[in-house]
Amino acid sequence: MLTLLLIIGAIFIGIPLIKLVFKLILGVLGITIGLVSLPLLIVGGLIILPIVIIFGILTQLLPILIVGGLIYMGYRYMTNREYY
Repeated sequence: MLTLLLIIGAIFIGIPLIKLVFKLILGVLGITIGLVSLPLLIVGGLIILPIVIIFGILTQLLPILIVGGLIYMGYRYMTNREYY
């Protein structure tokens, strides 16, 4: 009977301890992965993000640039036929 109680007690104590150890291992892995990926996030924020923002602005301005360029070419063509 005492052996059965000891086994049950060990199970009730052991399972939460195993869960705690796994949580600690996963926590350490999470911190390690976070520290490893931090430089990548900094590089992405400082280098890639401005490029994306600049190209986003340029794509918004692209129709205006095309229409403006066509108007300018038409103006140059109308005012100076020898230009072409």
